[in-house]
Amino acid sequence: MASQFTDTQLTKWAQTYEGQLCATHDLLIDRLSLDITANVNEYELPNYVTNVTAVLWQGKELHAKGFRASVITGDTPFQTSGSIPFEYVFSGKGMRVLKFYPSPNTAVAYDPGNLWNPTADTNDVIVEFYRTPNYLAYPPMQLPAWCRQYLLKDHVCWKAFAVEGPQQDLKAAQYYDDRIKKGIQYIGLIKENMHKSQMNVLYDNKFLARRKPGRPVLPPTFGYPVNW
Repeated sequence: MASQFTDTQLTKWAQTYEGQLCATHDLLIDRLSLDITANVNEYELPNYVTNVTAVLWQGKELHAKGFRASVITGDTPFQTSGSIPFEYVFSGKGMRVLKFYPSPNTAVAYDPGNLWNPTADTNDVIVEFYRTPNYLAYPPMQLPAWCRQYLLKDHVCWKAFAVEGPQQDLKAAQYYDDRIKKGIQYIGLIKENMHKSQMNVLYDNKFLARRKPGRPVLPPTFGYPVNW
């Protein structure tokens, strides 16, 4: 029996769910370069930015200051000026706005090239962030193929079996709903343990060593009798 769902409908379900996953579980990471103007401390970020993870100012990582903390304490340091900022505040409610403290008095040009290399880290102002997908980009900005196959297929099957109609099968829908929950848990474990894997750092011929369990440090009196 032919499916009552079109390819367009199935693709819409998959892409909508992928966007929800990326927005709520921080799965898709990206970078952008800022065009810094002297004495301007506020910059609007694209609406696909969901969470800022790091801000690099020509090789120096700036410290994040909570937006709520800056409002409660009534901080007004953003009017001051300095050669290089050392803090930033990110507001992700409504407009995505990034503010630097102190306000930089130097200009830094926008870099349209590859930002995942040591040269860009040294010369540019880079915002590293989690984002939602973009299927119109080339290549599309989306989750890896294995991850999409693992997570999106189960969601599409769940939607198809849960919709009212002749094809509705609540037992099958429950089965795929359970698979969705296990898949999210599995992807979360992969993400949490990625830092433990051996990875190539931003150098051509250098690798981070695989992390090993720490060795206990014994007290200097270990093995000697102690008189109480």
